[in-house]
Amino acid sequence: MKFVEIKARGYNKMNQKTPLIIRNAVRAVLFDNQNKVAVLEVNGDGGIYYKIPGGTIEQGETEIQAYDREMQEEAGCKVKIIKELGTHEFIVKKRNKQYKSKVFLAKVSGEKLQPKFDDWENKRGFKLLWLDKSDALQKVSNIKTTNNYEIIIQKRDGDFLKKGIEIVNRMEN
Repeated sequence: MKFVEIKARGYNKMNQKTPLIIRNAVRAVLFDNQNKVAVLEVNGDGGIYYKIPGGTIEQGETEIQAYDREMQEEAGCKVKIIKELGTHEFIVKKRNKQYKSKVFLAKVSGEKLQPKFDDWENKRGFKLLWLDKSDALQKVSNIKTTNNYEIIIQKRDGDFLKKGIEIVNRMEN
């Protein structure tokens, strides 16, 4: 596993008086059978931003159970894990939260259906895009949001997307 920390203004300092709320999550750089990659477009607080599918590990779930559920909810499909890409952690002092994500490289297994976004995701206009590798990289490289939290998410997912694409490109050659 690899620890990656992306620091944003004031978000890297811990509040020593109050214990941090830890949010564990799983995510995927996900490819389909046409070698397109799943990217979510989100209408955030600071504007549009892009992220890879994934989300919180719910109480009582294992990482794999959460991963399977999140991929079906946000990407509309079952998936096969190819390999773990690494982990990412960051702290948002204003929210008193530490966000920990484990990210996998994965391939669609079976049929692609419509995502099953929850109410919060629907309110934020989540939209699943299946993009060519170059288009996906372009989307995550072009930051439009002005919200620091959303910028961290897009940069985090952009780094893992680049890593996943590099691995897939090596596998193709």
